[in-house]
Amino acid sequence: MTKTTLLISILFISFTTNFIFAQGFQGQAIYFSKTVVKDLTFGSSEKSEKSGLNDEMRKQISEQMKKAFEKTYILDFNATESSYLKEVVLAAPQAGQSGMSVSVSMSGEDTPLYKNSKTKQYLQELEGYNGKTNLITDNLPVYDWKIEGETKKIGGYDCYKAVAIIKVTPKQMADYEAQKLKEAKKKTVLYPAVEPKDEEIVAWFTNDIPVSHGPAKYWGLPGLILEITEGKTTYLCSKVVLNPIEKKPILVPKKGKVISQTDFDAAQKKAFDKMADDDGVIIRTTRN
Repeated sequence: MTKTTLLISILFISFTTNFIFAQGFQGQAIYFSKTVVKDLTFGSSEKSEKSGLNDEMRKQISEQMKKAFEKTYILDFNATESSYLKEVVLAAPQAGQSGMSVSVSMSGEDTPLYKNSKTKQYLQELEGYNGKTNLITDNLPVYDWKIEGETKKIGGYDCYKAVAIIKVTPKQMADYEAQKLKEAKKKTVLYPAVEPKDEEIVAWFTNDIPVSHGPAKYWGLPGLILEITEGKTTYLCSKVVLNPIEKKPILVPKKGKVISQTDFDAAQKKAFDKMADDDGVIIRTTRN
């Protein structure tokens, strides 16, 4: 496909989009995400035993963390709004030899992420380490997408390739330098310091669904993003339902103290530094 043909195809979206807006359009997309991670270690066995971690618990943590990087998400959307939430899967309770169970979870996994492509903002209710609910209210990230001529099919939809580059931030460099100082003091760490580099994001979007939505905080293309890869994480759409008979409301978070993402992250880091051990690990255990 030539660039001229691609441009004409993309410009046609505006006419289709107007039609969609007029019809009270709504849809749902199911995404599977996977992050490639190396085997994790948790310091020496002797040190782990002193902190209450035996070999069985170390194994549980390692297995759960690997599973935590393979997830399914549901994106409900209309013309300008979307609600993104991890699919709830009930797991059977497990017990270790010590009579304790270990739970590993990611921040923000259980609350919907609301995005509005018209106002270019997102909202999300997140609980801080202090146990209080915060309403994250911030601008959506700006991606400088470059649409290329390469195409492929995903689930029967014709998709176009788009690429964006995320530059390393001063904060990332500062965190890297701080991590190196920790290692210089011979403190064991879960992840060794790795110098941050610019990241390339590769997205595949379809003109057939001309909405500016995608998984997580990805957005800004003239069609629904069906696949996207950044670093070691890939999101792939496995199913799309357009104009379902039973429409779900777009979930808009409303509870909590209004705070920006930057201020929330700073407060979390401050609390984390107080709670973490020398390895930078916080472990929650519950007795059966």
